[in-house]
Amino acid sequence: MEKEAQSKYKEGDRVKIFYLEPELLQNKYLEIGWTGKIIKVDPFNQWWPYIVKLDNGKQNTVSFSFGSRNEWNFNDKEIKLESETENIDIPEIPWKEEGNNK
Repeated sequence: MEKEAQSKYKEGDRVKIFYLEPELLQNKYLEIGWTGKIIKVDPFNQWWPYIVKLDNGKQNTVSFSFGSRNEWNFNDKEIKLESETENIDIPEIPWKEEGNNK
């Protein structure tokens, strides 16, 4: 019988999504402005336990792998989920937009 993974979140939980940018942020997490709701949790899937429906409409669902220290893997980037109600200290980063010379 498969071992049930320790799950911090459950279906219906709203989350904010962060990613790890090692060079830009010296291994700190950056909030990327994605929010969503967990629509499925598979406690027996240690690699992809959460499916998150994003609010931004750009993607229907995103899968996150289960990792150590509450870290997640998505498109070869380190990803972290946090409850929308948790207060997270994330540094502000000046973004450079293409074609925008300020």
